[in-house]
Amino acid sequence: MERSAMLEAGGLRPGFTLVLLKASDLGVGGELPMLRQYVREMGVTIEIVGDEKPAKKSPPGRRPAFELSAENDARLRKLWTTPGYEAGYVYGTFCDMVAIEPTKENFGRARNFMNNRYGRRVKPRTPKH
Repeated sequence: MERSAMLEAGGLRPGFTLVLLKASDLGVGGELPMLRQYVREMGVTIEIVGDEKPAKKSPPGRRPAFELSAENDARLRKLWTTPGYEAGYVYGTFCDMVAIEPTKENFGRARNFMNNRYGRRVKPRTPKH
């Protein structure tokens, strides 16, 4: 109703400036260019004063459970893939890197994280036939 009154009932006259907070205040989708052209043909200038910066989108997908620096990631990969290190030591090192308490539950979380990120530490046995 407001837009039709502004455009058709003489709310805008030649020489006026239409001030919008954002471009979509005039219309959205395919009608926006049509409305802009219509308003300009009336002799009205359009000024957008609002912040037109698009909101920063987060990357798709879930955030990782733990954030590791590149250096810590490389060190942890080496520990996980080298058989010379005991699993408990690797789990403890992981807990220190991500600043969580070294409990049995967190060791399980560490194991799951490293299995997903670096692959299984112990390869499954082949069944005997």
